[in-house]
Amino acid sequence: MESQSPRSFIDDLVSYFTQKLEVQAAYFAFLYSSVSQTHDLFLGVEHAGDLEGIKKMSLFIKQVYLPQAPMFFASSEEDAELFATVQEQGLQFFSRQAEQSIEQELLKGLFDQQRDRAELVGTVRDQGVYALVHKAQLEQKKLVIQSFSKDGEAFTPLFTSPEMLPLGGISAPPDGLVLARLVWSKHLPGAAPRPVVLNPDTAFEAKFEL
Repeated sequence: MESQSPRSFIDDLVSYFTQKLEVQAAYFAFLYSSVSQTHDLFLGVEHAGDLEGIKKMSLFIKQVYLPQAPMFFASSEEDAELFATVQEQGLQFFSRQAEQSIEQELLKGLFDQQRDRAELVGTVRDQGVYALVHKAQLEQKKLVIQSFSKDGEAFTPLFTSPEMLPLGGISAPPDGLVLARLVWSKHLPGAAPRPVVLNPDTAFEAKFEL
Protein backbone atom coordinates (compact mmCIF):
# COMPACT_ATOMS: atom_id res chain seq x y z
CA MET A 1 0.00 0.00 0.00
CA GLU A 2 1.41 3.40 -1.00
CA SER A 3 1.72 6.00 1.71
CA GLN A 4 -0.19 9.19 1.03
CA SER A 5 1.31 12.62 1.55
CA PRO A 6 -0.10 14.47 4.56
CA ARG A 7 -2.69 17.17 3.97
CA SER A 8 -1.29 20.58 3.16
CA PHE A 9 -2.27 24.24 3.16
CA ILE A 10 -2.92 24.07 -0.60
CA ASP A 11 -4.92 20.82 -0.34
CA ASP A 12 -7.33 22.30 2.17
CA LEU A 13 -7.58 25.65 0.41
CA VAL A 14 -8.37 24.02 -2.95
CA SER A 15 -10.84 21.65 -1.29
CA TYR A 16 -12.65 24.59 0.30
CA PHE A 17 -12.72 26.62 -2.92
CA THR A 18 -14.01 23.60 -4.86
CA GLN A 19 -16.96 23.24 -2.47
CA LYS A 20 -17.55 27.00 -2.28
CA LEU A 21 -19.42 27.65 -5.51
CA GLU A 22 -19.06 31.43 -5.16
CA VAL A 23 -15.30 31.08 -5.80
CA GLN A 24 -14.26 31.10 -9.46
CA ALA A 25 -10.47 31.40 -9.32
CA ALA A 26 -7.60 31.97 -6.89
CA TYR A 27 -4.03 33.27 -7.12
CA PHE A 28 -0.97 33.71 -4.95
CA ALA A 29 1.41 36.63 -5.41
CA PHE A 30 4.33 38.19 -3.58
CA LEU A 31 3.88 41.97 -3.82
CA TYR A 32 6.63 44.38 -2.85
CA SER A 33 5.91 46.74 0.04
CA SER A 34 7.86 50.00 0.05
CA VAL A 35 6.98 50.39 3.73
CA SER A 36 8.41 47.10 5.01
CA GLN A 37 10.75 46.70 1.99
CA THR A 38 9.72 43.06 1.76
CA HIS A 39 7.60 40.98 -0.60
CA ASP A 40 4.31 40.23 1.15
CA LEU A 41 2.18 37.17 0.41
CA PHE A 42 -1.26 37.88 -1.05
CA LEU A 43 -4.08 35.45 -1.73
CA GLY A 44 -6.31 36.80 -4.48
CA VAL A 45 -9.78 35.31 -4.85
CA GLU A 46 -12.23 35.91 -7.68
CA HIS A 47 -15.71 35.31 -6.32
CA ALA A 48 -19.35 36.34 -6.47
CA GLY A 49 -20.67 37.04 -2.99
CA ASP A 50 -19.95 35.91 0.60
CA LEU A 51 -16.83 38.05 0.93
CA GLU A 52 -16.57 37.78 4.71
CA GLY A 53 -17.13 34.02 4.78
CA ILE A 54 -14.51 33.31 2.11
CA LYS A 55 -12.00 35.68 3.65
CA LYS A 56 -12.49 34.28 7.15
CA MET A 57 -12.17 30.63 6.10
CA SER A 58 -9.15 31.29 3.85
CA LEU A 59 -7.28 33.02 6.67
CA PHE A 60 -8.31 30.28 9.10
CA ILE A 61 -6.86 27.56 6.84
CA LYS A 62 -3.67 29.60 6.50
CA GLN A 63 -3.43 29.91 10.27
CA VAL A 64 -3.67 26.13 10.72
CA TYR A 65 -0.67 25.43 8.49
CA LEU A 66 1.34 28.67 8.49
CA PRO A 67 0.62 30.42 11.79
CA GLN A 68 3.80 32.51 11.70
CA ALA A 69 3.55 33.64 8.08
CA PRO A 70 1.56 36.82 7.36
CA MET A 71 -0.85 36.65 4.43
CA PHE A 72 -3.08 39.35 2.99
CA PHE A 73 -6.41 38.75 1.26
CA ALA A 74 -7.38 40.39 -2.04
CA SER A 75 -11.00 40.13 -3.18
CA SER A 76 -12.26 40.77 -6.70
CA GLU A 77 -15.33 42.41 -5.13
CA GLU A 78 -13.78 44.33 -2.23
CA ASP A 79 -10.75 45.83 -4.01
CA ALA A 80 -10.75 45.17 -7.75
CA GLU A 81 -7.51 47.11 -8.32
CA LEU A 82 -5.54 45.16 -5.72
CA PHE A 83 -6.99 41.89 -6.97
CA ALA A 84 -5.99 42.77 -10.55
CA THR A 85 -2.40 43.36 -9.36
CA VAL A 86 -2.34 39.97 -7.61
CA GLN A 87 -3.80 38.36 -10.73
CA GLU A 88 -1.22 40.01 -13.01
CA GLN A 89 1.84 39.32 -10.84
CA GLY A 90 0.78 36.02 -9.33
CA LEU A 91 0.32 32.34 -10.00
CA GLN A 92 -3.18 31.01 -10.58
CA PHE A 93 -3.65 27.73 -8.71
CA PHE A 94 -7.43 27.29 -8.71
CA SER A 95 -9.93 27.59 -11.54
CA ARG A 96 -13.35 26.14 -12.24
CA GLN A 97 -12.48 26.02 -15.93
CA ALA A 98 -9.23 24.04 -15.82
CA GLU A 99 -7.28 21.65 -13.61
CA GLN A 100 -4.12 23.22 -12.16
CA SER A 101 -2.37 20.32 -10.50
CA ILE A 102 1.15 21.48 -11.46
CA GLU A 103 0.61 24.88 -9.88
CA GLN A 104 -0.79 23.25 -6.77
CA GLU A 105 2.16 20.86 -6.40
CA LEU A 106 4.55 23.75 -6.99
CA LEU A 107 2.96 25.78 -4.20
CA LYS A 108 2.96 22.82 -1.81
CA GLY A 109 6.74 22.71 -2.14
CA LEU A 110 7.01 26.48 -1.84
CA PHE A 111 5.14 26.54 1.45
CA ASP A 112 6.83 23.37 2.76
CA GLN A 113 10.53 23.37 1.89
CA GLN A 114 10.95 19.85 3.32
CA ARG A 115 8.37 18.37 0.95
CA ASP A 116 9.58 15.64 -1.40
CA ARG A 117 9.83 16.92 -4.99
CA ALA A 118 8.80 13.53 -6.43
CA GLU A 119 5.10 14.45 -6.71
CA LEU A 120 5.89 17.74 -8.44
CA VAL A 121 8.26 16.01 -10.88
CA GLY A 122 5.68 13.32 -11.68
CA THR A 123 2.96 15.90 -12.22
CA VAL A 124 5.15 18.01 -14.51
CA ARG A 125 6.08 14.90 -16.50
CA ASP A 126 2.47 13.85 -17.08
CA GLN A 127 0.67 17.20 -17.35
CA GLY A 128 0.98 20.00 -19.87
CA VAL A 129 3.79 22.54 -19.47
CA TYR A 130 5.20 25.22 -21.76
CA ALA A 131 8.70 25.20 -23.26
CA LEU A 132 10.72 27.33 -25.66
CA VAL A 133 11.16 25.28 -28.83
CA HIS A 134 12.86 25.92 -32.16
CA LYS A 135 10.32 27.27 -34.64
CA ALA A 136 11.99 25.93 -37.80
CA GLN A 137 12.14 22.36 -36.49
CA LEU A 138 8.59 22.59 -35.16
CA GLU A 139 7.36 23.48 -38.65
CA GLN A 140 8.98 20.22 -39.80
CA LYS A 141 7.12 18.30 -37.07
CA LYS A 142 10.28 18.00 -34.95
CA LEU A 143 10.40 19.03 -31.31
CA VAL A 144 13.69 20.63 -30.23
CA ILE A 145 13.58 22.28 -26.81
CA GLN A 146 15.96 25.14 -26.12
CA SER A 147 18.28 24.99 -23.12
CA PHE A 148 20.19 27.88 -21.58
CA SER A 149 23.22 28.35 -19.36
CA LYS A 150 23.40 30.34 -16.14
CA ASP A 151 26.47 30.57 -13.91
CA GLY A 152 28.08 27.87 -16.02
CA GLU A 153 25.22 25.39 -15.56
CA ALA A 154 22.92 24.29 -18.39
CA PHE A 155 19.19 23.99 -17.77
CA THR A 156 15.92 23.71 -19.66
CA PRO A 157 13.32 26.34 -18.71
CA LEU A 158 9.70 25.24 -18.41
CA PHE A 159 6.66 27.34 -17.59
CA THR A 160 3.31 26.60 -15.99
CA SER A 161 1.64 29.21 -18.21
CA PRO A 162 2.61 31.84 -20.82
CA GLU A 163 2.16 34.52 -18.14
CA MET A 164 5.24 33.22 -16.32
CA LEU A 165 7.57 34.47 -19.09
CA PRO A 166 7.09 38.21 -18.46
CA LEU A 167 7.12 37.58 -14.71
CA GLY A 168 10.60 36.12 -15.20
CA GLY A 169 11.76 39.07 -17.29
CA ILE A 170 11.17 37.57 -20.75
CA SER A 171 8.91 39.93 -22.69
CA ALA A 172 8.79 37.62 -25.73
CA PRO A 173 10.43 34.38 -26.89
CA PRO A 174 13.93 34.95 -28.35
CA ASP A 175 14.33 35.00 -32.13
CA GLY A 176 13.81 31.61 -33.71
CA LEU A 177 11.95 30.23 -30.71
CA VAL A 178 8.27 29.87 -29.91
CA LEU A 179 6.43 28.93 -26.75
CA ALA A 180 4.75 25.55 -27.12
CA ARG A 181 2.66 23.46 -24.77
CA LEU A 182 3.75 19.85 -24.42
CA VAL A 183 3.32 16.79 -22.25
CA TRP A 184 6.80 15.54 -21.36
CA SER A 185 5.88 11.86 -21.01
CA LYS A 186 4.02 11.92 -24.34
CA HIS A 187 6.24 14.09 -26.54
CA LEU A 188 9.66 13.26 -25.03
CA PRO A 189 9.23 9.72 -23.66
CA GLY A 190 12.81 8.61 -24.34
CA ALA A 191 14.59 11.85 -23.51
CA ALA A 192 17.65 11.62 -21.28
CA PRO A 193 17.21 13.16 -17.81
CA ARG A 194 18.15 16.83 -17.72
CA PRO A 195 18.10 19.68 -15.18
CA VAL A 196 15.05 21.88 -15.62
CA VAL A 197 13.90 25.08 -13.97
CA LEU A 198 10.16 25.62 -13.71
CA ASN A 199 9.15 29.30 -13.93
CA PRO A 200 12.75 30.60 -13.82
CA ASP A 201 13.51 33.95 -12.17
CA THR A 202 10.06 34.21 -10.60
CA ALA A 203 8.84 33.78 -7.04
CA PHE A 204 7.39 30.47 -8.21
CA GLU A 205 10.62 28.83 -9.36
CA ALA A 206 11.48 25.17 -8.80
CA LYS A 207 14.60 23.25 -9.86
CA PHE A 208 14.72 19.50 -10.44
CA GLU A 209 15.74 16.83 -12.92
CA LEU A 210 13.23 15.60 -15.47
